[in-house]
Amino acid sequence: MSIIKQLDPVTINHIAAGEVVERPASVVKELVDNALDAGASQIYIGMRSGGISELTVKDNGGGMNDTDAQNSLLSHYTSKIAQINDLETIKTMGFRGEALPSIASVSRLHLRTREPGAEMGYEVKAEGGKILSSGICSCPEGTTITVRDLFYNTPARYKFLKKDSQEAGYIADILRKLALTRPDVSLQLTGDDDRTILYTPGNNDLLSTIYAVFDRKTAEGMITVDSTYNPVHISGYMSKPENARGNRSRQVFIVNGRSISSKTLTAAVDEAIRSWFVKGRFPALVLQITVPQELVDINVHPQKSEVRFWNDKEVFRAVYHTIQNALTAESEIPSLLQQDQEIDSHKQSEGYNMPAQESKGSLRGRTSLSADAVDELGLKSNKTSLTPDYEGENQNETPLLWQEANAVSASRGDADSNAATCADDVNSTNFVYVNSNVEQVSLTELNSTGTNRLGEARLTSATSRINLLENARIIGVFSKIYILLEVEKDLIIIDQHAAHERILYEELVAKREQSEIKNIPSQLLLVPQKMKVSELEAAALAEHNEDILSLGFEFEFFDSNTVIVRAVPEVRSELNPELAFSTVIDACLNDNIEQQEQFSHELLHDIACKAAVKANDHLDKIEIERLLSDLSKLDNPYHCPHGRPVLIRFARKDLDKMFQRIVG
Repeated sequence: MSIIKQLDPVTINHIAAGEVVERPASVVKELVDNALDAGASQIYIGMRSGGISELTVKDNGGGMNDTDAQNSLLSHYTSKIAQINDLETIKTMGFRGEALPSIASVSRLHLRTREPGAEMGYEVKAEGGKILSSGICSCPEGTTITVRDLFYNTPARYKFLKKDSQEAGYIADILRKLALTRPDVSLQLTGDDDRTILYTPGNNDLLSTIYAVFDRKTAEGMITVDSTYNPVHISGYMSKPENARGNRSRQVFIVNGRSISSKTLTAAVDEAIRSWFVKGRFPALVLQITVPQELVDINVHPQKSEVRFWNDKEVFRAVYHTIQNALTAESEIPSLLQQDQEIDSHKQSEGYNMPAQESKGSLRGRTSLSADAVDELGLKSNKTSLTPDYEGENQNETPLLWQEANAVSASRGDADSNAATCADDVNSTNFVYVNSNVEQVSLTELNSTGTNRLGEARLTSATSRINLLENARIIGVFSKIYILLEVEKDLIIIDQHAAHERILYEELVAKREQSEIKNIPSQLLLVPQKMKVSELEAAALAEHNEDILSLGFEFEFFDSNTVIVRAVPEVRSELNPELAFSTVIDACLNDNIEQQEQFSHELLHDIACKAAVKANDHLDKIEIERLLSDLSKLDNPYHCPHGRPVLIRFARKDLDKMFQRIVG
């Protein structure tokens, strides 16, 4: 007796729904994708009970005729592709023909649609994957789909749903990402009691959309990103180091108009911001990455949230240099007053921000969607809409928790976020910036390529802002830590340790890059340094002797518990031999001294940090002048290798305001 049988269509759709429809947010994503593919410029999303009891997606797109409306609920019926080769040039958000039948199989679905110019619309009602009725109806142009009682017939799936407020948070998260992919489309999300949760203007201005999706502080602290490394073009915005965040939740990658998650892109950003951002701090960014369609495969994930590039290394390199270029071009001595004002502004805006409709005044007078246009679509124009802070990183991470009562309250979720992201956020002092699952890219290769491509333009940007230090008047040193300078009409405060650390680090890197075998040259000490070591440390030093020599250190054993350091790396700036070599000993014990790029850079950071002058170390005028001269020649004189600021600026005008000598 045969035991292998063909599954019935209902069972097939239920299985497909398990991959496509994970939760209410999955339904919203698929329906909004269809609306975008239909050419909609305005999309309204309404939800009840976190989208579990009811979801409505209404658009002003092209609509459907009666035949297409019925076929849209059948598996693998689609207008997007006709044959397998079409996948290589696909430009639509959807293409498999699975979404609507999968949603209909686990819900009670009501579809109403009307083509532009048609006298009447058409509606289809389905339940559990079966069409119950269909016929003409009265409805606005476009398509309106209402999904009720999600997972009513699949209790096993229903019991894994979270609280209504959390499911609503997932929906808001996915819509924020969709809004950033299409700033030319206005999105409005309302919850229980028709309270507006998200509204974007749809004025085709990405910065205005960032304002609506994130908040005013984030939008105003962004810098422009725009570079081309054939065949990859990257544009968008990112925040500066002084506006860094404690997680990556506001990092959005858009590849060919599709928001995706990518370990390659995340690793490239992490590598590019190293030595610009403090460890454990990350930029908010929205990167629009354009790659020829034939060089990227989008058919690798059931929810189309991942892609496969033809060459991860090329994409990594393009993102790395783009971020580096943007940071270098926008570098300047930060103003402490400006940071304080931003912090105060952030405190005032915590919880809820200004409505997106009001963003035009602060963001260069941009226009937003008019109330009349909203009403034509049937959307409720709500000029007191609330835009909560965006915290969720992806659908697998617990995002904001919404409470649709008298006010919408937000709090960070606690649980199932991406494991790698959580590990980075928690263990912020032990980063390995390039994920082990991503194809490794040589940082040496990246640095040399970047230098060649940027040429003199890259150096000019930093030099124009920092070369004034050479002519600065030295006021003195405060608390044996901070060097006080008068530069034109500004007061500059320099952290002597951070400045010396940056100088040493860039010298060490430069010496290594100048060597064909990537070894740092040595310089003999006039007085060799004797150091006590334990038996374990002695064994580690003996094991890694060749690696230590490549760093420019030369040593020999005096006895079983003593070593003599005879040479240190050849750098212009004086370094502390004992503290520098103690860092090497620690690296040997932790096996972090081997010539792997990410470990090597971290080790040079640590050597520079330990060997630099410390707080309470006395510097005379000649030493300060030499420090300023060396600092002014650096590529990045604004941050120490670990991302802390090197110098802070007080403008004369700001000080006058503080003392109320001037008003306004």
